[in-house]
Amino acid sequence: MTKEQMYEPNERGRRWRLPYSSRGVYLESRSLRVHVSLVEQLIDYTRHILFQNRLEMEQRAIIGDEIPMAYLLDTIYRKDSVHLTLRMMCLKSVAEGGIKEKDLELLWKEFLQVACLMAIMRVHQ
Repeated sequence: MTKEQMYEPNERGRRWRLPYSSRGVYLESRSLRVHVSLVEQLIDYTRHILFQNRLEMEQRAIIGDEIPMAYLLDTIYRKDSVHLTLRMMCLKSVAEGGIKEKDLELLWKEFLQVACLMAIMRVHQ
């Protein structure tokens, strides 16, 4: 298709570009591939058992059930990301009106040991 064929005259005799040029179709196709890829990644992430467990614990906290200490310790030992672990600790504290001092000391001790170990390992690499 030549450049002249890509344009049509309007009622005033001016030429304008057709809405479906090959570049436009290419850009739409590329955009669609990016969106499909993102959706596939989100589906994989949300179907993962760890995500579903975290979501269940958050929902339990919202409706007033207790978040088990074992779950929080598991997130620490599994070396989940720092912000997710701290988020669950904060959620437990807010939802339950605080964390018992003994439990809080245990959580902080374990959290700091694991977090420091991970930081030392990163520095050593």
